[in-house]
Amino acid sequence: MGLTHNESRKLLDLLYDQIQQPQFLLRWHWRPRTLAFWDNRVTQHYTVGDYASHETRNASRDDPG
Repeated sequence: MGLTHNESRKLLDLLYDQIQQPQFLLRWHWRPRTLAFWDNRVTQHYTVGDYASHETRNASRDDPG
């Protein structure tokens, strides 16, 4: 994009601030037979280990590219 280091830093700081805003948060509550999917190319995501240790968590990944 041709940004200077200072311009790049300001843009990254803005983006990092944006992804922490509550209006951009989705909190998924799992129920039996639910499905969630997202596009890793354009989504910031992370898991929160707040589920009971006896619960089974199955995940699979598909790469269409």
